[in-house]
Amino acid sequence: MSEHSKQNEKIIKKPLIIIALVIIIATIIAFFLRYNLEGEKNLPFIITNIRIISTAQANIIGDNQDDLNIIQNNDFYFYLEKNPKYKKEESISKVTFENFNIKKSSEKGTVNIYIPSPSKALPFSYTDEYKVQNSISYNGSLTTNLPSLEIGNQGGLTAFSITLEDLGIYKKDDETVTYDGTILPKLNLTNDDIAMEVSFDVIIETLSGKKFKSNLQFDLPIGNIIEEGRSFLDKNNLDDIVFKRF
Repeated sequence: MSEHSKQNEKIIKKPLIIIALVIIIATIIAFFLRYNLEGEKNLPFIITNIRIISTAQANIIGDNQDDLNIIQNNDFYFYLEKNPKYKKEESISKVTFENFNIKKSSEKGTVNIYIPSPSKALPFSYTDEYKVQNSISYNGSLTTNLPSLEIGNQGGLTAFSITLEDLGIYKKDDETVTYDGTILPKLNLTNDDIAMEVSFDVIIETLSGKKFKSNLQFDLPIGNIIEEGRSFLDKNNLDDIVFKRF
């Protein structure tokens, strides 16, 4: 091959190499942009439903049976199942809720987070024993046991409660009172007084060492509990929940 031919070949190859590099870089960028938008497509375990129950209740203060501390509570339940599209064997090692960020719409009340209690009467006891700071972890086990913070390693249920407390003291009288959200107006509270914006991370860890994280956001309480007393949300359309490996 002549020197002139070699030079022509080099001139042709350079643009082809540049074009190939541009295509590779563009493909990588497109992949990361799509992953950032859509997240992991083949999770070993998926959330199938998020149930939130918003209401209010009262705790007796000290020995005075007529003085009640009113609590506005929002109980969260997360249902997890094995992804039927995931064909490999896998087990849940841990499910964690952390990095709670709660913005109140007013200065009224104090926010707290609780884990389930062993009480058979109610799923949550709003006492210091069950209060947590900013992280809740459920360990994988053979079966789900909420008070023990255990979830079935092939799927199960997790729960926690976010409350707004110190809203005021209600003094009982001869009037019949239902202890739900309808008691809040008796403390001159409105829906705006108890509104909160809540966000937190959900982390699913598997026995093989994989970790998937998503950030969830909710407006609390669910519905108009001042008029309805108790409101429910079953969120089973979870297309907007994006999990990413980390």
